[in-house]
Amino acid sequence: MNIPPKFYKGRNHPTARTVGELKAALAELPDDLRVDIGGFGAAMELVVYNHGTDSEHLGVREHDENK
Repeated sequence: MNIPPKFYKGRNHPTARTVGELKAALAELPDDLRVDIGGFGAAMELVVYNHGTDSEHLGVREHDENK
């Protein structure tokens, strides 16, 4: 798998504050790279909170397969 060194542990990692910055960083990674965020299960959900307000933002939460 071809992964840019800036993503390796022990480096100054890429950061994202907007969806555009996140998409640009993710575009540098292989599509089949598994995602593991802070102990989440097999999947995660992308949720827009506070839709239509000044504090609208994207959140990531654990997916509940039993819903």
